[in-house]
Amino acid sequence: MRKSRGVEAKVPLVQVERIRQVAMEVLCKVGVPTDDANIVAESIVYANVRGKHTHGIGRLPIYVRKIMNGLMDERTTIETVSDNKTVSILDANHGFGQVAGIRGMSICIDKASKYGGVGIVGIRNSNNFGTAGFLAEMAIEKSMIGIVLGNSSPAVAPYGGETPILVQIHSVLHSQAAAAFPP
Repeated sequence: MRKSRGVEAKVPLVQVERIRQVAMEVLCKVGVPTDDANIVAESIVYANVRGKHTHGIGRLPIYVRKIMNGLMDERTTIETVSDNKTVSILDANHGFGQVAGIRGMSICIDKASKYGGVGIVGIRNSNNFGTAGFLAEMAIEKSMIGIVLGNSSPAVAPYGGETPILVQIHSVLHSQAAAAFPP
């Protein structure tokens, strides 16, 4: 147990490698291919290490439940819907958002490198892609600016309403300057 402000916390410390190992074991057990499970496990570790626990190991039971209930495909099959020099649209066929996001950001980086500095990829029929910074940092590694945008299913009811009809918009802008001065 650890102490916080002189009070003993009831939260045990967990080794990062153990988080990765558990995520891999669970994902592979429900049929996720090893390469895809590795991407998802890395995104879970990325989130937990950065204090974004809502997208860390706590998401694992959600992913398993969605797969078991047929709401998410354990095999992320990505199809190109349309493509030109700077813009592509991909269909993730209800697979993992992290796997589709890695593929999308790789395509963005490739397009930006070849065709004047800009690459844009839209991904549809995907699921939660984890912490957006996990994807945006791929661009940083190539000395580019990474912009990641995502939305959710209707999650918020309008003022005075009871039925959720508003979506949440998730976004991150990551650059070399931002990487040099973390929050």
